Amino acid sequence: MSQRVFHIQVLFFARARELAGTDSTQVKLPADASVADALDQLARSYPELGKYLGSCRTALNEQFVPPNTPLVDDSVLAIIPPVSGGV
Repeated sequence: MSQRVFHIQVLFFARARELAGTDSTQVKLPADASVADALDQLARSYPELGKYLGSCRTALNEQFVPPNTPLVDDSVLAIIPPVSGGV
């Protein structure tokens, strides 16, 4: 039996958008994945962005969340750089 997969929309803002080269993407993750797992996948898909993700905030469905937050299918994950620009 195949493992259930969640589909997550990721939105990139400001410098994160520049480094990713897009304003959004879709990721597929196992149903038991967390925000940290999504960030790991993004770092592999966008190496330049990966170096910068540690200074970004994350919001899941418009609420700031820590990396250990579990994902929910069809959620929207926003990658938000620091206001001062960070790294």
